[in-house]
Amino acid sequence: MITSEQFLAKWVNVTVLEHFKKQKDSAKKIFIKLSGFSNNDVHFVLGEFSNNIDVFKKYYEPIIRTTTTVSGFEEYGFRGHETSTWLRNNIKDNQALVLIINEMTPEAQSLENLFTVDESYLLSTKGLDILYELLVQEFRFASDEIEELKTFFTMLQEVTEPQLRTLLQFIVLIINENMLTITHKIQKHLPSLGFFRDSKLKMGDRYTKRLKNNYMLANLQKGASLLDGEKLLEKLDSFLEHEEKQNWISELWDEVEPDAFRQEAIQFIQTGNKIFLKYEFEIIEQVFNFKVNSSLAEKVSEAINLHNKSEQEKKEIELGIESIRKEEDPDDIQEFLDKYGKEISSPTIVKRINRLIEKLRHPAEYDDIYRALLYESFLLIDEYYSNEDAQQSIIKDAHFRLKVVTSKTTEKDLELLNMYFRGFLILSPL
Repeated sequence: MITSEQFLAKWVNVTVLEHFKKQKDSAKKIFIKLSGFSNNDVHFVLGEFSNNIDVFKKYYEPIIRTTTTVSGFEEYGFRGHETSTWLRNNIKDNQALVLIINEMTPEAQSLENLFTVDESYLLSTKGLDILYELLVQEFRFASDEIEELKTFFTMLQEVTEPQLRTLLQFIVLIINENMLTITHKIQKHLPSLGFFRDSKLKMGDRYTKRLKNNYMLANLQKGASLLDGEKLLEKLDSFLEHEEKQNWISELWDEVEPDAFRQEAIQFIQTGNKIFLKYEFEIIEQVFNFKVNSSLAEKVSEAINLHNKSEQEKKEIELGIESIRKEEDPDDIQEFLDKYGKEISSPTIVKRINRLIEKLRHPAEYDDIYRALLYESFLLIDEYYSNEDAQQSIIKDAHFRLKVVTSKTTEKDLELLNMYFRGFLILSPL
């Protein structure tokens, strides 16, 4: 296991060493400045430098100095009359000044023309190339894993500008994770970068939009504005009410109790608590975009024009809508449609009423279970995409119920069929 500080020290060490190598044949002496690192970081960097002094000496004699003394590494503090400027002016040939700015002074700040290793450099293309090489050489990453990681970082940079600390935490989690592919590691540890976990994220340009949507939701944003917290709370409660009515069918409840989830969601909405990012992106997207689909009868009621209707006509319309709600008498529904269909503003709703009439008049009966499942599945998909709410929900929410209803089935046969269908349900939920 490696920590973020240890990995950063190795990254900085290799970055400095690479500069030594590149400058050896073109510069008699070199000047390097390290800045923007915490005292804790500097402590680990000095430890890494100490372990690699002999490697540095193959190229230049390193003169390593800190602007203030670091406990345990006092030998790297300024000696006697030394200052940043004095060292800058008195480095000899075949020497390399490595000045670590662990406390900014006016003198150190004024130094110019020094190769600078800081957060900006490490996150640059050159810095990331050194990172990839470090992962290959010291942590045995395969070339295809590096390519996958490069692709992901390209996607990431199109969505947000990660901070060094955040990126370090992510990289260390990837390194310390065992037994998973690099893609699964990335998916699992997205929360460390400020995203929801996403087991369906793939690496490639076409998935950058998905990653961006994840980031926006994780930050409760929509475009340039923030999402309405009150509306999110309403969506949350509607989702939980629906789940309770459906006997808690979401896979979410495999990992958390509803009450605990509600409290975590409220904390996330109100305070931005990042612990909530442990949940799957698609599930949370479903929760915060939750919409209970209106029944056909409710849609008809909303779409029909009652303007200038007599009391008798209004009563007939109410009876027609009630017939649609009950889904029992196709003749009553047909009579309503013939008389008032033109008053319904949505052609899609009229189409659905016609489907209902056809279904009630000709209930589906099959001798072959596989043909039945295939036909009904395609019919379900067709009905789903004809639904005006299709864009507001997820097709995996669509379902139909299969049951045996025949007087010719014996009690024993019925028991066997029920056992068969229960097994089928495990393989393919209906």
